[in-house]
Amino acid sequence: MTSFVQAQGVASFFVALLGALTVLACVPTDSGNPPVVDRERVTPLAAIPMPGEPPTYQFVGEAGAVDRESDVFVWMLTHPTERDDATADESGAFVATITSLEPPERIRLAAWTEADGFSMPIDFVDGGLRATPSTLPACLELPEIVELNEGRAEVSIRSTCDGEVSLTVLETFGDLVAAVPPALTDVDTMILTSSAASRTFVTARIAFAGAVTGEVLVSAFVN
Repeated sequence: MTSFVQAQGVASFFVALLGALTVLACVPTDSGNPPVVDRERVTPLAAIPMPGEPPTYQFVGEAGAVDRESDVFVWMLTHPTERDDATADESGAFVATITSLEPPERIRLAAWTEADGFSMPIDFVDGGLRATPSTLPACLELPEIVELNEGRAEVSIRSTCDGEVSLTVLETFGDLVAAVPPALTDVDTMILTSSAASRTFVTARIAFAGAVTGEVLVSAFVN
């Protein structure tokens, strides 16, 4: 049987306790009441595996972590088929677990409701043990999670950066085609298409350069 433990610090197959920084941002929706994940109430745990067992990553949300009875998705961004889905109870508590032989680059967690869509995702690095802020600069507005209706979405993206920003799709994970404008100075459109099965996550790694430099992993959820 696999057991979970908590410890200070971050190391492979050991537990790190989350810090006190809270991220309470959300994706705008028509209803004005999108789900929210209280990062301070979510603890990531990693199992010390028994010989021959793959590593296991568990995410425990205490009461109030998400809106009551929200769906909670946890998935590996570079291996998006490796995921777990949970439904929060009436208190907003949940437990989600991933088991994988592949060491995770980033694990993403988000809440979802049918009426209001996805919350702003939270990413975990260092073996899934440390929550990390978004890699996007404040001047670049590009959603990190998008829902594809009938396999397609046209998403508005915007730059208020001091100068031109070039965008490049470096790679995709899963059945996804991502098209971005090569140069962004104001508002433009990103187009995502996929023929993956319903309720599947796929990922695009997009680099940005020019006025700001870096990369972001964009998740697409096929409805």
